[in-house]
Amino acid sequence: MQKLINKFEDKILSITDEELATGTCLPECLQMGKENNLSVYYSPFDWVNTKAKVVIMGITPGKTQAVNALKAFKLARLSGQSIDEAHRIAKQTGAFSGSLRNNLINLLDFIKLNEWLGIDSCTSLFGSQSHHNELIHSLSSLPFPVFKKMVKTITVHHQSGVVHYYRNNFNTVRIFYG
Repeated sequence: MQKLINKFEDKILSITDEELATGTCLPECLQMGKENNLSVYYSPFDWVNTKAKVVIMGITPGKTQAVNALKAFKLARLSGQSIDEAHRIAKQTGAFSGSLRNNLINLLDFIKLNEWLGIDSCTSLFGSQSHHNELIHSLSSLPFPVFKKMVKTITVHHQSGVVHYYRNNFNTVRIFYG
């Protein structure tokens, strides 16, 4: 059976940073499936660290984590890394990345996981260049990013232009001026 990364590699390499930055989801070429108002997209989170001593599980990668993993994979491949090494780098770069990572590190240090592992801080568990990333494996209940289609749009006419508000699946409000 072919690995998913092999199926999506060319698509990842052809995506521009601008395509990754726009919209609330990922580019259509990475869509793995869609049902009703839910869409699942590929992002290289399916690499497995078989040497890990700790497993941390999330719900599903968000856009920030997916974009960081996709960019890391692309950069690694373009710099000559093997597909397996690029896959590892992408997973370790994207896993719990963004503001989520700092909160997670604080929690893990608070419960003294760092002491149990014999390291100064759980900061060293994350990122492809970290010194102790071999100790951790991260995964999600839903292994690939899942996005819910916009559920409510409100358009308000304002003197500075039209303001569009909408709520996404996490009840966060996004504001766009147009």
